[in-house]
Amino acid sequence: LLSGAGGRDLAFDEIQYNVRSIRIEVTRVNGNTNIRCSEVYVSVGTAKAEPEVPEIPTEPVEYEFANIDSSRLTAYADSTSLGSSPSNMVDGDLETQWHTNYPGEDSDSGDPFVEGNGGNLTGNNNIYIVLDEAMPVNQLSLYTNANPNAQMLSVNVYVSSEEYTKGAQLDWGEVVGSSNWTILNGAGGRD
Repeated sequence: LLSGAGGRDLAFDEIQYNVRSIRIEVTRVNGNTNIRCSEVYVSVGTAKAEPEVPEIPTEPVEYEFANIDSSRLTAYADSTSLGSSPSNMVDGDLETQWHTNYPGEDSDSGDPFVEGNGGNLTGNNNIYIVLDEAMPVNQLSLYTNANPNAQMLSVNVYVSSEEYTKGAQLDWGEVVGSSNWTILNGAGGRD
């Protein structure tokens, strides 16, 4: 889907209930093996009807979905370059960005480099978004700047009801959403 310059939406196959943590596995990028991201928006649901809805409804529940305020999100990554921060992906500012670690005097943070070759990634290629409480989620929107280098082209998304912390090993279960995008005119838009 095309969602403005550099933006792409990824709707899940079905609503995911009781989500506390989201893992975005980037499997292919434009360029070599670096990843960049300006902002991640998470669409969460609020039940339209009272009384309180159980964690996993036994009857259909109607939700209104909207992006959660970025102050309620925390971000982590397997790899981050010097002068960058995963928190840039959830600060509500499209002008800031996070970037994976890469060799160079001004960029090498000591974090591991992303593994892979020719844009196909195989390790240290995960972004983690943690919500301040568990809630239903149905979609992510990922934004990068207009520079096509290091932009995400393929991702798999996993969710967990557990709170992720840096380096934690969670049971992520099965892929709940995946997508492949093509860069249009080198300007950051995607199909």
